[in-house]
Formats: sequence, structure tokens, C-alpha cells
Amino acid sequence: MAIETAPEIELDSSHKVQSFLTDAADRFVMSYSTALFQSLLTPVNENTLDPVQQVIALDDAVKKGIVSRAEACRRMGYDIEEIDAERADEEARLLELEPTLSEFLEALRTTTPHTPPWG
Repeated sequence: MAIETAPEIELDSSHKVQSFLTDAADRFVMSYSTALFQSLLTPVNENTLDPVQQVIALDDAVKKGIVSRAEACRRMGYDIEEIDAERADEEARLLELEPTLSEFLEALRTTTPHTPPWG
């Protein structure tokens, strides 16, 4: 059985471009709407944890010694060495900014106590 094809219609380039763009837009809308409806109709996997529950579960596992910090970081998609380096930088920065005990006591001695407006 021979398949009949539609006769070629000679169009100028602007009609071809317009036709191409219309077809492309139609295909995009159909594929997007199909994917959207499929995602809406797909049931949620009951075994899937939300991100908050994942973090809580990993924190509990690390505290109980079931999982190492490095493994917990890998599961979350982070590099433990990078995290440790960032934490060390933050601690060093805090130590630079942290007032010493003598500075703190001097600040307490030089400030006047706040008197409430009602009395």
C-alpha cells in the first residue's frame, strides 16, 4: 500500500518561518502541558522525605554514630573539607571580633545604666 503525501506548496520564506514557529510553539505547549498533567496525576511516593525531615534524620544519625559527618555531607551534596574550611574561617573571624573579658568589663564600667522612662 502506497502512502500518499500532500503536494508541496511553494511558500515564500516568511510563510515557512511563520509555519515553523507555529508548529514549534504547538509542540512545546503540548509537551509542556502533557508533562504538567502527568506530574499532577502522579501519586506522591510515601517513602520520600521532605528536605527538613532529611536534615533531621541525618542529624540524628550523626549524633547516634550511625553515619559519619562526612557521609552526611556527601548525602546532602556537600564536600566535608569545604565545610570544615568555611567553619574554621568563620571561627577565626569571630575570635578577631570577639571582645576580650577586660574590654567587656571596661565597657560595663563606663556605660550608664538605662533608666526606664516610667521611673
